[in-house]
Amino acid sequence: MRRLCLTFLLVSLIFLFLSLLGIFIASRSVSATPTPQVRRCCDGDVWLSMTKPEKQAFVSGFIYGVQRGHKDGCTDYDDITRPEFNVKSPEEIPIARCMQRELRFSKPFEFYENRITSFYGKYPKDRDIPYSVLFASISDGQGKTDETIHEWMRH
Repeated sequence: MRRLCLTFLLVSLIFLFLSLLGIFIASRSVSATPTPQVRRCCDGDVWLSMTKPEKQAFVSGFIYGVQRGHKDGCTDYDDITRPEFNVKSPEEIPIARCMQRELRFSKPFEFYENRITSFYGKYPKDRDIPYSVLFASISDGQGKTDETIHEWMRH
């Protein structure tokens, strides 16, 4: 049982790391130059081949997964580091600081589905931009336009 728990924890941490890495890459400033490894084949083509219900399921699953992964990662980080921190105010508590960095998606799922469909439709050469980059770019804290994302990824 202990081995199963450790395996689950390791897989969760790997998923969290990859999610946070994608979010970090996507949340860099507009003037930052994306690295070639951010792009990969076919996310846009796959997206455009999905039916509307498939896209809606993807959006809800993606947002839930990112938010759950972030929350779990913050909680694990807090569990590991809590004894090491001497904080003077609630804002300095590591879990509070971590949770403030979470991507927010307050709009209806259909908004994100339409934005991603619109982006991949408008910019066929950008269909190699991963979903995670687009989601982070249109999250509440970023709110980039399609044109801004296209220009940012062009450099």
